[in-house]
Amino acid sequence: MKSFAVFVLVAAAITLTAKELPGMVRQTGQSPTITAPARLDPRIAALQQQMAAARGDVAAVKRLGEQVQAILLASQADNQGSAGGLVTPITRGAKTARLDGPDILIYPGSVEALAADWQMDGTMWVALSQNVDSGVRVYRSTDHGTTWAFHSGFYMNPRTLVNRLELVVGEGESAFVYTFAIHPNENGDLIAVRVPLAGGSLLGFDVHSGPDTVTDFTAGRDFTGSNYWLYAVSHNGLRAGQYPPSLLLRSTNYSKNWAVTDTAYNFARPMFQAGAGTYIYTASVPNQTYWPGWVGGMYSTLFGNPGTWNSLAFQGDTFDIFDASVAPAFTQPDSEATVWAVYSHNYQNTGDWDMLANARLGMSNPWLGPVFITGSSAADEAYADLRPYTDPGNPWINVSYEYIVDSSGFTWVHRRYANATTPNDWSDPPDVINSNDAGFGLNVRPRLSYSPGAPGTGAGAAFLGKNWLNAYFNAPWASAVEEPAMQPAAGPRFGVLPTVVGTQAAFYWQGPALALDIYDATGRLVRGFAQPAGQGLVWDRLDARGRTLAPGIYLARATLAAGTSAVALILK
Repeated sequence: MKSFAVFVLVAAAITLTAKELPGMVRQTGQSPTITAPARLDPRIAALQQQMAAARGDVAAVKRLGEQVQAILLASQADNQGSAGGLVTPITRGAKTARLDGPDILIYPGSVEALAADWQMDGTMWVALSQNVDSGVRVYRSTDHGTTWAFHSGFYMNPRTLVNRLELVVGEGESAFVYTFAIHPNENGDLIAVRVPLAGGSLLGFDVHSGPDTVTDFTAGRDFTGSNYWLYAVSHNGLRAGQYPPSLLLRSTNYSKNWAVTDTAYNFARPMFQAGAGTYIYTASVPNQTYWPGWVGGMYSTLFGNPGTWNSLAFQGDTFDIFDASVAPAFTQPDSEATVWAVYSHNYQNTGDWDMLANARLGMSNPWLGPVFITGSSAADEAYADLRPYTDPGNPWINVSYEYIVDSSGFTWVHRRYANATTPNDWSDPPDVINSNDAGFGLNVRPRLSYSPGAPGTGAGAAFLGKNWLNAYFNAPWASAVEEPAMQPAAGPRFGVLPTVVGTQAAFYWQGPALALDIYDATGRLVRGFAQPAGQGLVWDRLDARGRTLAPGIYLARATLAAGTSAVALILK
């Protein structure tokens, strides 16, 4: 148990009064993320006028968009057809999850990169690249994260360690699983490996190939049913200067062909998210030497068509930004959807990294904020993943990030959420997802995953253990299947979330409980529960007489069949 460590981190996470927020964001003037001012092909311009007129009819818009795509592909030699021979399938590696504390083990071993996605039927997916054999493997859970099974995998030809992944899961009649990675060919080509949802033969496709080196990328899809399109951003981090170029790419035929729709600039560390309609969004971190404190990014109003991209960049601070994510609420019309940007920044240039958020009530309005998501001086907060609930009309959004405690080096995975109607009001205190010490890094950041139909609300997350060993999953609803034969004998296990208590706290334990008692700092018993049923209970902060207990430090002690265990908590 690391109860004391949890107490320290949550207490620090909500202590923000000593820190000052940066001033109002700068969002006018020169922008670091712009598209090339190229003249549109007249045929494309005419088609896009028709697309704009038909915006309310997604099927018609996409039929016209496919004509635009055909014009683009006819003029571009690269990124067409299969990348056959670049990967070798993996047919072994099926594993069943087992309980490792409250975290659920997906894969035991050293991992280099991690990605995740989900389906609206509740199925969750995780892709990871492994150090032991340089293989990329995809795992699937059909029971809301309780167990995970091997689905598919591949090696690069030649065998190469993969250090960046994105995972995209399609839907409907064209339901494929796509894994995006950088292939070593020509010093770095972006490829997509496609496998049917039900399993079977895999196909590899070039996304961005040629002499231009790809060092970073992102990928995703829109949410238009079976006729979804795929999108990618490729970036060459070896390019120097104030405006290093990047490519915006799109496939309208399930990765068979990819067209460059625009050239953009300053798309290092990119992240992607589509809205509920025709809008798609990207975030990036511009070169901080030239653009200190700027959050970069673009949004397209029409499925990434040429000339429909606009800058969403703003200067959130005057000091460095480290990573950034952007996502909208899954509401329509797109133009009025609330959009969030979340990013870590160097607080007053002290080397203390905090997590900030800005919100925009529709893209015609200015950015509001920033506000602290978390701003502890006892830890660094970074490596955010920001994702909306992708069911139409849902106004909620979740963010996960890593909370790296300075004193102990222990890394926690936190989750918070906000609503489109009050976008700068983030949940507090955070949900603590993990119990194992987590590994941290841009390519192994915790990745959020929803599971509609799960026995609980919120989002779960896939994450790595310390030193990038073992891949885990946990969620507010998760309950792993115990396999006693595979585990060593354990002592009593007892805990509480959160450990800094506002109105209520949730205690949890394993095995039968004989008693749960809560004591104040003097050792006086203030509340007792005799033989509480089940594997946990929610306490309302009331004492034995029904009075709300005063702020302070308290001790909770559980008498379990396996022994006695205690945790400290603080009432605020």
